[in-house]
Amino acid sequence: MAESHLPDKIDLPSASSTTTKAKSTKASSSSSSSSSSVVGGSPFRVLIVAFTHTAIDHVVRMLVRLRREHFPHLIPWKLPIGRLDRVVSSDDSPSSSTSSSSSSSSSSSSSDNNNNNNNGNDGDDGDAAPPSAASGSCLPEVDVLESDKKGPIQFVRRNAQCIVAGTVWAVRKAFKKELRDPPQFDLVILDEASQMRLGEAAICFHWLGKQGRMVLAGDHEQLPPITSVIYPPPPSVVPWGDVFGDISAIHGSIFQYCKQRDKQGKVTRMLSENWRMNEELCELPATTIYATNATNNNNNDDVIYHPATATIAARRWPSLATLPRDDLVRLLVDPAKPLVVIKLLSVPQGDSDDDVVRSGVFPQAPLVANVAALLRKCTLGETSHIAQFWAKHLLIIAPHHAQRLQIKKEVSQLPLFGKVEPALGTSSSSSNIQFVETVEKSQGQQREGIIIDYAIFDRSVVQREAGFLYHRNRLNVALSRARTKCILIVSDDVMRPPLLDDADPSVAAVVEQGYMYLKAAVDYATAHGAYKEISLPNILENIQNIRAELNK
Repeated sequence: MAESHLPDKIDLPSASSTTTKAKSTKASSSSSSSSSSVVGGSPFRVLIVAFTHTAIDHVVRMLVRLRREHFPHLIPWKLPIGRLDRVVSSDDSPSSSTSSSSSSSSSSSSSDNNNNNNNGNDGDDGDAAPPSAASGSCLPEVDVLESDKKGPIQFVRRNAQCIVAGTVWAVRKAFKKELRDPPQFDLVILDEASQMRLGEAAICFHWLGKQGRMVLAGDHEQLPPITSVIYPPPPSVVPWGDVFGDISAIHGSIFQYCKQRDKQGKVTRMLSENWRMNEELCELPATTIYATNATNNNNNDDVIYHPATATIAARRWPSLATLPRDDLVRLLVDPAKPLVVIKLLSVPQGDSDDDVVRSGVFPQAPLVANVAALLRKCTLGETSHIAQFWAKHLLIIAPHHAQRLQIKKEVSQLPLFGKVEPALGTSSSSSNIQFVETVEKSQGQQREGIIIDYAIFDRSVVQREAGFLYHRNRLNVALSRARTKCILIVSDDVMRPPLLDDADPSVAAVVEQGYMYLKAAVDYATAHGAYKEISLPNILENIQNIRAELNK
């Protein structure tokens, strides 16, 4: 950056599932134009920034939904909303792995591949391409602004009241030629701030107005930014004293850094209302992870993590006309069992390790695919389109890419998932839709139901990847994506934590914390009659029982 307009002082902030606020006391002058249009009231520009397209799309969808359904008087219909570089689909639109040209009434969207300003990293989420506006699946209230043209700056200068949303690198690209007279926003919101590194967040300060406010929204109990190196521990004494606090924190997220600096909890607020999960799914994190955060929240000591409304608390997965007789099948589809845990036993009770049954690297993949088909049958009354089913109702999460590929292969071979209707996407097969994701890719997403395949039958893998598999933040992300139904499939090898006598103490602590959270999920399901054990020799029999229900 040629010039910097970072504020002289920032009241540091943050919190878990929390919001962080910051005030600037000095910045460059406002760039509002005399010809700017005002919907009503004073000029007010909002910039929403996140690291990934998924996070931005989710925020924009929710903004449009709130305006349509709840707060039309607070968010006027004439208020312009601009999305940098991508068409925003409705919730029911599929994400296809094939690219599509996108356009809107105001301008055409540029390809994601053109936005890579940070060594090819623009916060891209991976395979998914933006939906086609021509398909009718985009949100008509949202203008698409090409960051490599003059559209974004003209949009801001033309509208004294507006909302602009984009990834941090798209925002930098859109306004980088305006450094001497940058557009100034009255409110800058960093969403998923626990995934945004300190340096990336610093870019956003450039666009903060003189009396502007910054809000960091994130959750330090979920996955941090992905880094390609492991930084050494900081020296015990540093020449600059306590200016930066724990120097190691600057290698993490802006959210975590601000949280550590806000030792008195003056600007930290824990968000106690969950707008996603029903009452039963909320209970596990509320009594394990966020109960501690609530206790430590100096500003609101009596906060209790809970569903935001009675309607959300009472949400249920759609039921079959009659509950099946088979114990496993009934458990999987029962709306009264939001959290279900299936433990696969590689060693039958009383047998030795020599009798372990192995049928491929991930022998549970056919079971996962058939469970998905069973859940698909439950939703046939709500959606007849496979693409809509994956976009709204179900996501499968697995920790390894090889696991993902095997599950996708099994799913694509089932007749129920064989074809996607041409009117809903460019894909002709379920194998081209992104419905199986790693935990990292799933962060920021949500579905009515989630299947988590956490079954691994190789003790050496469990031992070698213990710090990865048992990281509580990773487990928290996976278990908190569902609105109404979460099915966790684990193996007995995963439920037997590895011995880490020679491991780094910090790694051992991570493994212990994550294992206790995983065990809490199993204990919760057991206490609520939603726990089932299956030995691998009997897995085929259980799959046949599921298929018998599918054929009814």
